[in-house]
Amino acid sequence: CSRSRNKSQNNSIAVRLEIYLDDHPEETIWRIRQEGEKIKTFGGEGSCASPNGFLEWIVYLDPGDAMFFIYDRKDNGICCQHGSGNYSIYAGNTLLASSDGLFEGSQSKALTI
Repeated sequence: CSRSRNKSQNNSIAVRLEIYLDDHPEETIWRIRQEGEKIKTFGGEGSCASPNGFLEWIVYLDPGDAMFFIYDRKDNGICCQHGSGNYSIYAGNTLLASSDGLFEGSQSKALTI
């Protein structure tokens, strides 16, 4: 689970999701979507993590805007009913977005890469 989801290309930038999951990591999935010359969508899931586990997920994106989406199949987010999950998204050392994990079925964040 802690590996790159695509390969670096000419001007691409490594975008890193650091996520702490709740007691039910298998309920959580995420997507990053970027529109440009082509629409690119990359996704991951928590099913390979341990309960309350940590995952690092890296995807290479072009400079520009993107959207991050996270979904919880049980509609209770990743904090606080069944653990204290949260996440942060970085490009290098620059924080692009973060969440305390309090959401119901889904949450989205706009990213500028």
